[in-house]
Amino acid sequence: MHPHGPITHAPYRREPYVRAQLDDGRTVDAKAAAWTRTHVLLHWIDEDGKAWNVWVVAVRVRRIRAEESEWRDPYDLEW
Repeated sequence: MHPHGPITHAPYRREPYVRAQLDDGRTVDAKAAAWTRTHVLLHWIDEDGKAWNVWVVAVRVRRIRAEESEWRDPYDLEW
């Protein structure tokens, strides 16, 4: 269990796209890999090819359509 409660995971390869503000003030487009009532686990790959997995407070995250995202998961089948 996560310190903020039970974790819900998105179905594999069906994670929703989100736009989120990180603690350092940057905004990123990512996928929501998992969440609790208060936090969301973001996953994205930056322009240098580094994969990130970061928990963010849920109020800083909003769902977006895949077409709106500036980052696209390279494993998505539909582009």
